[in-house]
Parts: sequence; structure tokens; C-alpha cells
Amino acid sequence: MAGEDDMLYDRHDGFDRIKTVNVLPLSADIVEGLKPYELSVLGFDLAAFDLLQDAAIATHKKPDLFFKHRPPTEQMAQMYSVSGSEDKSPKRRTYFPISGGRTITDWTPLLGDNLSGQYRKGGTIFGMDLNGDEIFQLWRYWEDEAQDKPFDRVPLELATNPGQGRVERLTNDSFKYLSPVISKQGRGSFLAFSSNMENNKDSKIYMIDLRNPGWDPVKIFDNPGGNTVASSFSADERYLIVSRGISSLNIPRFVIDLQNPAAQPKQIHLPGIDPTTTVAIRSALFSPCVGSTEIILVTDAYGDFASIVLYELATGAVQHLTTPDPSFRAICPIPWDVQLQVLTSECALFTANRDGYCDVYRYDMVSKKVNQVILPGAGTEILTAAISDEANGRPHTIVASFTSPHFASRVSELDLSSPEAPKLTPYVACQTGKPGYPTSDPVLIRYKSFDGLSIPAWVYMPTQTHRESKVPCVISIHGGPSIQARPSFRVSLNGYLVNEMGTALIMPNVRGSSGYGKAYEKADDVYKREDSVKDIGALLEHIRTSMPDIDASRIAVTGGSYGGYMTFACLFHYSPLIRCGVASCGIANWVTFLESTHPARRAHRRIEYGDESHPEVRKFLESIAPVNHVDEINVPLYMRVPITAFHSQGEQDSRVPLSEAVLMFNRVRAKGLETWLVVGEQEGHGFKQKNCIEFVNASKVAFLKKWLLESDPQPSVGQCND
Repeated sequence: MAGEDDMLYDRHDGFDRIKTVNVLPLSADIVEGLKPYELSVLGFDLAAFDLLQDAAIATHKKPDLFFKHRPPTEQMAQMYSVSGSEDKSPKRRTYFPISGGRTITDWTPLLGDNLSGQYRKGGTIFGMDLNGDEIFQLWRYWEDEAQDKPFDRVPLELATNPGQGRVERLTNDSFKYLSPVISKQGRGSFLAFSSNMENNKDSKIYMIDLRNPGWDPVKIFDNPGGNTVASSFSADERYLIVSRGISSLNIPRFVIDLQNPAAQPKQIHLPGIDPTTTVAIRSALFSPCVGSTEIILVTDAYGDFASIVLYELATGAVQHLTTPDPSFRAICPIPWDVQLQVLTSECALFTANRDGYCDVYRYDMVSKKVNQVILPGAGTEILTAAISDEANGRPHTIVASFTSPHFASRVSELDLSSPEAPKLTPYVACQTGKPGYPTSDPVLIRYKSFDGLSIPAWVYMPTQTHRESKVPCVISIHGGPSIQARPSFRVSLNGYLVNEMGTALIMPNVRGSSGYGKAYEKADDVYKREDSVKDIGALLEHIRTSMPDIDASRIAVTGGSYGGYMTFACLFHYSPLIRCGVASCGIANWVTFLESTHPARRAHRRIEYGDESHPEVRKFLESIAPVNHVDEINVPLYMRVPITAFHSQGEQDSRVPLSEAVLMFNRVRAKGLETWLVVGEQEGHGFKQKNCIEFVNASKVAFLKKWLLESDPQPSVGQCND
């Protein structure tokens, strides 16, 4: 069987980092028609407030706000800042060369450091990979204009012309460095982070004193397996909270006493919970109040949903903030998953995931009262939030990035002095306007699966002017699987499908999705894997019997990563009911996937999917692998409507390697079935570069127009080169 090295790829003018097999030349009309949709999703990823130096604090100056953004003419996202809500001219902070689908993450401001032997004021420490492979390194950003004297060039400095900022590479190897956190909200002396530098598999926690010259991290938490994260220092810098991510539903937290290196890290055991019980403490932050050892936890230990509890480190006592079980007498019981957004000495801002909708709450740390914050617009959701720290000129200023079904992202200052009627002050430079095409609120439906389980799904329908008597349908299945489709504005292709192609779009949250309790999230683990596929089978039946506006003979399935597996699985389970499939980064064979995914991810993924090193599990995984069922497709049954598949993949993907797409592509094509393959060079698990995104979108549209919309599509001729 031909492998990736044996493929003969086509190239396409204007798309220098794309290579394809069997893909038709792109139509200029499709490329141009997609542009309004692609521009509308260029949002603003909120990062953090800058930290003011002492002199600036004295003037009550407002700190700059950092955000990540890709302007329409740029290939990649870069970091920017604005000085305030009225600043109309963002300052571009980074000018990284375009060498691939890099990702900037964990933008963490600090007061200063002496790592190079010269004290540097201000700037940030952040994570970044180089080509989409997610092998994140740690980097140091600073600006000369903030220094007291000229700063010498350092050995691992990266050229960033014409930017004013300078960047030093703190780590330079093939290991992963993640979750940098600095004590005293960036104003302290210690940096903690996680890395798998010891064996390229298990991440440990390391710490470094920013006051000392040289990069010499000390290991402070030895992890026997899984992924670790450093999350929060106590206000006095004595304690550090770290997590060990064994699976999405097994996340223990530990507290390290930094003043007593000989002491073992203390695992947080919650009162009333058997210490042997598997629980997830999803987040844990120390109170920023000086002298306090209170920890604000989000955990599913006390029920099916993740709730906020206040845990006192000194005594082990808890106070329940949102736990829904009435026996715990919570301050504000909420029967949904909650997420802590920001925490100050005055308040905690948190959100509740109410059946996919976002409800916002403010907890007053003094009065111990909770008020719901009423945001304008149904479906409005907080993506991220940031606070101005205690020492800045305007402490406790909260800024949040919002999204909704009608816009990609808008950054606004959030005045919560009256939670029932919050004041939103837009950052004028960080606003995506209403798109120049119709948008609508999706309808939330529920349908019964094969075993009676209720499955939620979001439905978008084309406007009446774009509709036939019955419309075709695209079922879009999310990845994860432990994430959730929500009624927000994120994918440029979705609007095009509904408005320009006149298709219905259904986004189901099959079992295994997050947001509906841990029992629902565990309902697809290992031997129950194909139960989630059956949820799509039930959706197909629901469309046929209960959705008369949809043409049940014209349905496509699409998805990425785990959703790509679901797409492949649906093609062989329900091929008589499906016209075609579009998979991105899809898993073709669970065994080869688990054996070839990055070693740092393998143990975590085995909990979800099964351990392929065990013979019985391996046999089961092979039995459900889509690539092993290609021969079951009965081509004569679909002569007029052949089973077709579209694959897109990043060449540097360290999660789902390119070999998975090539394996499925070769097997499907060997059966004489139509299949297209698109590979993004210097891209990873998803596409970051402008020309790669544009090509993939346009080729997906071309594929769907041919195989979903045409009444009698004919296979492509002469497009295969190998």
C-alpha cells in the first residue's frame, strides 16, 4: 500500500503551501465568494493586561491590553496591544517571520527578570511553536524603550524587524514547555512551568528564580504519568498549585510548599469524598488576598456537573458556591457546568454552561452574594477575560472577549457595579462588526438515540429566499470528543453553507461531549465508542421522520480530529443515507493513531479510546477502525450517488499524524471511489496560515457542490497522479 512518501502531489498557483491529490482546480467565483465569510471570523484573542512599572502606577495610567489578531492581509496572527478602549490604532508587538503555522500561546506579562544577566523591565514570557507541531518553546519578549539603559543582544535572540520589541528564545530543544505562571500575578520572583524534557512523554513541573542569571530550572513536581499544569501561586509565594491531567474526568490537584522542599506535595482531598474516588478539579486558583490560603476550585466531585467550591487550605473545609445538590446548601446552586473566568480580591466572575448557552455571574468576595450578569443578545458568550492587577492604576478592571451567533469577537470593558445592567465599554480597535450577510440564532433541538438517550443539536436553516422546497443538509460533528458545539460564530464555512449553498447545518453534541455532565461525557469511552456513531444514525432517522424541510436524500457529514473519525465511521455505517463526507485530521485506525500520536498525549488518549497495547482492547479497536471497513461499502448500491470523501490534514500534525489521512485515502481510492486529499505544509492540527485556510475552504465548497448539490455527479477523471 502506498504511503505518504509515495504520493505524487499537485500544486496550485497562489497557494504555495498546499499540495493535493485528485482535487479539481479551484473556481475563482468560489474563492471570491468565500472572502466575506473568511474576513468576518478574524477576531481578537484576548491575552492579558500589561504590568505597569512603579513610575507609571503613580500616574494612574491605564495598562495596555494585549491581544492576538490576524489582519486580512497577513498570513499569520501576531500580538498587538491598545492603550485603552478609545485607542483606534493598535500597536503591533511581534513581527515573527512566516515560516509555518505557528501558534502563540500563554502570553504572560511580568514585571522584570535577570535571566540574561541584565535586568529587563516589563514584557512577557510566552509559548510558541514553529510550524504547527505544538512542540511549544518558552520565549521572552521585551522592549528597549522600557529599559533604563541599552540592552545587549542575547545569544538566542530572534530577529523581529521592523518591530520595536525583542524576543529571546529561553528554551531550544524538541520538548514541550507549557503553562508558564509567575508569582504575584506577574510581579513576583518565581516562574513555574511544565515540560516533558525528562523523557519526552511525562510532563513535570519546574521552577526558576527570575532574579538569578541563567536558565537553570529546578524540578519541583515529579509526575508518574500524564500531563501537568502549574496553575496558581499563593499571594505570599509560599505555595503553588499544580494539576495532573490523567483524563478529562480525572484531574487531581496538588499543593507544593515551596518553603519546605523536603515536604511531599499535598493532594487536595475534598471533605466527604472518598480519596480513592476519581474526580476532576478543573481549575484551582489561590485567593489574591494577602494572607489568605483560600483556594477557589471548580470540580465535579460533588455531583454530575462541575461546580465552584471555596476550599481552605489550612483546615480542609469547603464552602459550596454553585453545587446544585440541596444538601450542600450552596450560595447559588447551578445545575450546569461552571467555569471561573477571572478572580480578584473583590469578586469572582464565572460562567455557567446552560445547555450550551452562556450565563454570567459575579460573586462578591466580601458580601458572599452572587448576582447574575445579564448580557445583551441571546447566545452571547464570554470567550476569555482578563483583569488589571492590584498594583495597576485601575485595579480590578475586567475586560472580556465576547462572541455570539452574529459576530466573531468583540472586546469590551465590563463594569459590574450593577450586575443586573452591566455597562459594556467597547475597545474600538477590537470589534468585529456585523457580517455583510445574513446571520441567525440556531434552534436547539433534542432527539432520542437508539437507547433512549436524549441528544442535543443546533440547527441552522437557510433563509426562505435561499431555500428550495426541501434543502440539503450538512451534519457537522465536533472533535474532542470532550468538547461541545455551542451557538457561537466561529467557522467561516458555516455561514457560506447556509447562505450561499442553501443547506441546513446541524451540529449535534453526541454522547461524549462536555457540558451535559460527567455521565454523558463518559458514555462513549472505549468499548462504547460506536454508541456515539449510533447517535448520528438516530439523527439521520430524526431528519427523515421529523424534519420535513430537509431533503433526507442529500446529506453530508463533516468533522475534524475526533469528528473526522466520526465522519469516516458514518460513511461505512450509514452509507445508503449519506452522499459524501468531509474529514479534517481524521482518525482512520485507532491502533495506528495511538501508536503514532505524540508520546506526551498517548496515556491521556488511552483513557478515552482504550489501550492498544492490551490484546483484547487492540482487537476491539481494530474491529471499529474505519479503514478496516472500506471493503464493506457496496459500490453498486451507490452507483448514482457514490460514497465520496474529502480529507484535509496538516503535515506537521503531532496529534493525528498525516499517515492517518494517507491510509484512508489510499484504501478508499483503491475501491474506485471518489476521494480528494489536501495537505497543508508547515501546518499542524488545524490550519493557521491564510492561504492554507482559503484553499481548504474553497476546495471543501467545490467538493460539496459537486457531491451534495448536483443531482447526478460524475467522478473526476485524470486527477490522480500516483
